[in-house]
Amino acid sequence: MFIPDYIGSDFWTLPRINRDHYKIQPLLKFKEHEDELIFKKDYIPWIELELNYSWQTWLKELQTLDSLNLLKDYKTEYSQGWKSFNLYNDEWNDQVIENCPALVNWFKQVFEQKFKIENPFLSINLRSLDPGGFIELHKDTEENQSHTHRVIKFLVNDSKQYEVAMFYPNPMDKTKLRTKDYIGWVPFDSGKAIQLDLGNYFAARNRSEEKIYYILVKVNTLPDKDNEVWKESIKTTIGNIKKNARI
Repeated sequence: MFIPDYIGSDFWTLPRINRDHYKIQPLLKFKEHEDELIFKKDYIPWIELELNYSWQTWLKELQTLDSLNLLKDYKTEYSQGWKSFNLYNDEWNDQVIENCPALVNWFKQVFEQKFKIENPFLSINLRSLDPGGFIELHKDTEENQSHTHRVIKFLVNDSKQYEVAMFYPNPMDKTKLRTKDYIGWVPFDSGKAIQLDLGNYFAARNRSEEKIYYILVKVNTLPDKDNEVWKESIKTTIGNIKKNARI
């Protein structure tokens, strides 16, 4: 896995949104009638999806899975306290069917109904990050693509001290990330689902005293301007980006 150098001070001290990043500037000028532009240009680094799920119930179910010692250390070469377990890959894991009925039913019924697509899932994984755990800056895909919104992250529990920073380099040299390449903190919270642009680089840390659980879903679909979930979600996302940029 490629890990770029960061040239700058501690990126966790940077503002929540980098108003000067070239991906952010068009969003700050965005008007509602220009939503076609956003879908065509793929400026948006993440989409705060208008999806509701019972995160409290999911948390209890996932903690049951964890108690069975199913989560295993994940990519320890650039992380500490990161663990993973595959929930779905072409079919649901038997342990998940037995111990997570609410989670499985939600994905089978609510998710597929909202997006109105057949066979939407490529894979579904459970990830956790231990108290004090961290994940260094990295890119989730080695594909040479700038805009691949094929992952949705469902944060199940959050003590307000789980933080994710995002970078995207403008220069051709992507081996070194600088402060000007910083986009902002991804606004995760309990019960939120955020669709991520995998062309970006990510770092995460858990500053709390509790284990953080999240579901990482690779989807067989991309944002569609004719789908009401995405249309409303993008408007909400841009409004929140403007708010965090203090526009």
